Amino acid sequence: MPFVSVSRTHFFAITYESSRASVDCRGVSEQVVTLVIDEPGELGEEAYKRLSEQLDDAEVGEPDPDTRVFDVTLDSDSRDEALNHVWNAVAAAGADDEILFLEHPDIPEHWRSRPA
Repeated sequence: MPFVSVSRTHFFAITYESSRASVDCRGVSEQVVTLVIDEPGELGEEAYKRLSEQLDDAEVGEPDPDTRVFDVTLDSDSRDEALNHVWNAVAAAGADDEILFLEHPDIPEHWRSRPA
């Protein structure tokens, strides 16, 4: 049975096959993606809740009461991977009308609507 340890800086997996042990180690960095709730009121709050449920593997901060800006902190191999992960969560939550990236994502044609 493999042993897996995850830290803020590295991912370790140790497996034992017969008489030898192998160790896999790769760097993981903490990434912060900043979002804003663009829709005030109940619609924005519901979208935030749905997004938080989709990002159960990340730390989703509370929105600022005045600006409605909040951070999502997650462990990821790269900035691009973190942005894609959060982008997919926003889409899965159906929150793309209410929640926006504060920093414009570099995802090709992210602005295009996709057929359902």
